[in-house]
Amino acid sequence: MLHLRPALRSLRKHQGITFINVVGLAVGLACCLLIARYVLHERSYDRFHAHGERVYRLSPDVTMPSGTQSWTATQGPLAPALMEVFPEVETAVRLYNGEAVIQHDAVRHVEENLQYADAAFLDVFSFPLLQGDAATALQAPSSIVLTASMARKYFGTESVLGETLVLDGTRTHTITGVLADLPSNTRFDFDVLLPIETLKETGPEWLFESWGDFFFTTYVQLAEGQRPQDFIAKLDRFIDENVPFLREGMSPSYVLEAVPDLYLYSDRGADSGAQRRASLYLFAIVALFILGIACINFMNLATARSAERATEVGVRKTVGAGRGSLVAQFLTESMLVAILAGVLAVGLASLAYPAFVALTGKAMPTSIFAEPLLLGLLAAAVLVVGLAAGSYPALVLSGFRPAAVLKGAFRHSAQGVWLRKGLVVLQFGISVVLIVGTGVVYSQLSYLNNQDLGFDKEQLLVLEFDAAQLTGAEADAEPPIETIKESLAQQTSVEGVSASRAVPGTRTVSALTTLQTADRSDWQNTLTTYLVDDDFLATYELDLAAGRFFTPQFASDAEEAIIINETMARTLGFTQPQDALGTTFQQWGNEGTVVGVVQDFNFASLHAPILPMSMRLASAAQTQYLTLRVATNDLPNTLSDIRASWETLVPQYPFTYRFLDESFDEAYRAEQQFGRLFGTFAALAILIACLGLFGLAAYAIQQRIKEIGVRKVLGASVPSLIGLLSKDFLQLIGVAFVIAAPLAYFGAQRWLDGFAYHTDPSLVLFALSGVLVAAIALVTVSYEALRVASINPTECLRSE
Repeated sequence: MLHLRPALRSLRKHQGITFINVVGLAVGLACCLLIARYVLHERSYDRFHAHGERVYRLSPDVTMPSGTQSWTATQGPLAPALMEVFPEVETAVRLYNGEAVIQHDAVRHVEENLQYADAAFLDVFSFPLLQGDAATALQAPSSIVLTASMARKYFGTESVLGETLVLDGTRTHTITGVLADLPSNTRFDFDVLLPIETLKETGPEWLFESWGDFFFTTYVQLAEGQRPQDFIAKLDRFIDENVPFLREGMSPSYVLEAVPDLYLYSDRGADSGAQRRASLYLFAIVALFILGIACINFMNLATARSAERATEVGVRKTVGAGRGSLVAQFLTESMLVAILAGVLAVGLASLAYPAFVALTGKAMPTSIFAEPLLLGLLAAAVLVVGLAAGSYPALVLSGFRPAAVLKGAFRHSAQGVWLRKGLVVLQFGISVVLIVGTGVVYSQLSYLNNQDLGFDKEQLLVLEFDAAQLTGAEADAEPPIETIKESLAQQTSVEGVSASRAVPGTRTVSALTTLQTADRSDWQNTLTTYLVDDDFLATYELDLAAGRFFTPQFASDAEEAIIINETMARTLGFTQPQDALGTTFQQWGNEGTVVGVVQDFNFASLHAPILPMSMRLASAAQTQYLTLRVATNDLPNTLSDIRASWETLVPQYPFTYRFLDESFDEAYRAEQQFGRLFGTFAALAILIACLGLFGLAAYAIQQRIKEIGVRKVLGASVPSLIGLLSKDFLQLIGVAFVIAAPLAYFGAQRWLDGFAYHTDPSLVLFALSGVLVAAIALVTVSYEALRVASINPTECLRSE
């Protein structure tokens, strides 16, 4: 209490500065709380599983003659072998992606978030069951487990244990479990679980018996005390001794990846841990920037008032106050401001949290303080900020000699002036970096959305289905795909129709392929392979670089023809696409020749470069997508007509569609969310900087109030006075830009390097960023300058 009352009196005396400090720090702390909540959420993925520290994903690095690839898929027989041979393995479970038409009475939907799982899956992973027994829910082939949302979707309630669903029009499954909806902090993504035993009954035998086919994701739970590296060494010996033929072709060496680490630390397959880590690091840096700017405001205003406070120090020392007492007094003031800011930050963060969650696109906890650690971080931040921001007045001002101070020696010292200028430069240098960063993010998003993919993705309507189930026939039956295509093509708004196994932007098939190289040696590797019909080229408006496309005129195309892209031709050593024509291939037991080379097109997102790929002619039963090129001048009627035709032709299969350009936009959702978040926090950082600059300008201008009065008496105009008062601050902004621009360029280039295709930071962007920062600073300073410059000079000179 000894120092509290004087501290409160000092804060009340300078209410404007107190307001700027408290609000600036509160906004900074609130931003840090929101970013910390996001970072904690991202770091919490799959850390809730009871035995998570002992559960690993088993993945292979597959070496082939043409190189090594890192996969996430493993062989069907692997998990049972681990359970049988390795005592180190408590449990091994597999997952297999699937889809099905699920029906209950009149409710029928295509469910793509469906996975087949071993019976022990719900024991290994701690996804809570609302109904049912985790130990038995996935044992019987006719069982099915739904999430709560799926139960409500089909039955209107979650109490559905024992109810039945019909899959693909032929199989009846009994609901044996209802899971709580999956939490937002898990990599797993499924709405429906079916037993692996179901897949054994309906799928091909080789899927579970072949050591040469990789289609399952395998997870192992090691016994306590077992070291992953010891298990891997033993597994490699097991493969050498029991499956020696694998070493002759695709030779896998396995790695274990801890499940809690997969989200942020795996870059295997479609994982993007490095990109996620980079985003988290950037957000952490932004949080420190924002808090740093708020602290700079505090210290800047402290140095601005240094002459006034130095006089106070001199007087108090003269009457006997010791340095320790003065340090305690100044630190009490700064801690009081920090505590008030912390309390206000809690309210601001709580109010902003729902909007922040919507901005991230994440289903985070309903309360920002659901994680108690945040309150501890806030308390620590308040303590650090209070001590750091109060350090200057506490340690520097308290050390002044009273005789020198009271003679006015400090009033003319350059120490405080240079510190204040340095802090302004630092503050607006950070602002320049953030503005440039925001511009680069949005520039890259625009580039991604407008980049030529090698085909026209607009106006492509994709219908999803499983051709083998269109008539409820067996998988080897020939559904009436051509009939459906012909009927849809008769619509006046449909310009082309194609059937394929995959479409750009979706999961594709990979096949072990052998191709002859330019020097007549063999290239062997897994190759992305599109199974397409003979209308695919025209519908997608692809271009041939050489040769021909599939055509009904060549009946042998289904088995003896393959089409490759230009990247594959270059990989084989051919400098000209036409030189690759006639090259022999082996794939899926077929042999033939390359009949065409298609120009490169991006069949995946622009995060990755165009990879080698091939196309094969699909049988009717292999197709899963129909792509329609449609006219969009009357889209509602077009969709209505297509739906009517579909429901007439295949009433047993739901009409499910999407536009291909939307799928590609989905691939950049993370970047879009990142851009929105980064831009929002950058704007808040600049707002805090401007708040501090306003207070600093107001105080600096007030110190020159008599000079302004004299200049006005001598005929100075208001614009000239505004220019005079703003000039010093604009010079500091210029210095900040010169220092910050190279740093911003380096940081932007590092972020852009995460994309295979990216724009380059332009000089125009940097120039606009500099102009924007200068304009913001000028408006901030000019407001106060205009107010003072407009005062009657007699008011300025009255005390004289």
